[in-house]
Amino acid sequence: MIRLSKKEGKYVETSAATRKIYRANLQRVGSVIPETIALLKEYVCLNDWNKVKSLALTENILKKSSSHTVSCILQAVRYRLFSFYNPNLPRAELVAKALSKEISLVAKSQILLVYLCETDALVKQLLLHLVKPRIISSEHKLSAYDVYDFLMVEKKTHPELSRWSEYLLRRWSRGFLSVLRDHGFMEPAPSKNLTKPSIRVEAFTFFLLHLIEKKLPTKNIIENKIWDIFLLSPNEKNILMNESQKHGWIRFLRAGEIMELTSSYRSLEEWLNGLG
Repeated sequence: MIRLSKKEGKYVETSAATRKIYRANLQRVGSVIPETIALLKEYVCLNDWNKVKSLALTENILKKSSSHTVSCILQAVRYRLFSFYNPNLPRAELVAKALSKEISLVAKSQILLVYLCETDALVKQLLLHLVKPRIISSEHKLSAYDVYDFLMVEKKTHPELSRWSEYLLRRWSRGFLSVLRDHGFMEPAPSKNLTKPSIRVEAFTFFLLHLIEKKLPTKNIIENKIWDIFLLSPNEKNILMNESQKHGWIRFLRAGEIMELTSSYRSLEEWLNGLG
């Protein structure tokens, strides 16, 4: 749908694709990290999302008490990974392969966090503009009331939030805190303390090798917006690249302003195959 928006005194056409639309998707199922991993492991075996969907509904492989819950989870996973395309992100098939490997649950959750943020503009907005400033400052606490207040401010530029009921706004605010806990940005409940997660080299390398495979300039790879979701500083990116290099996964050379970054593999898929 095309909308008209005012820019520099003139009305120009904008679409939903260019304007961030906030949707209340998060409160239906949350992060569903274990469930996503279970479904994508089946996808690696079956290579057919419809077969995975059928298996989940008929054999209850997710072990949920209602088919409605299973359907909501299936819808969320399909939307986040199969109905979404971003050239900077590996396709769903490679995510499935990564989640089937013997890497830590933390690394797997960090991979999934990127897809959650890239398919939910409101989650990403709060992570970058509410959570991040508090983590890097001395204010390390966050409550559902703080999230709610942030939503009230966002209503001024996002009229779609005005259509949310008071109950939905408060439920979404609590659900966002659960997502932060699931992905290591907050201590377990009932604590309200924020934490900065330690990004695992496997999660970092997963996205790094994809960007290298796309033959992007080294500077563009290092400064890619993907790393904002991990809240990585330039020094932290250097540390992770050096760690990845120690594993033999990449080759990274720097001489002043000159940087060279290459993969030790022909493709991201070849690296995943080598993980065992």
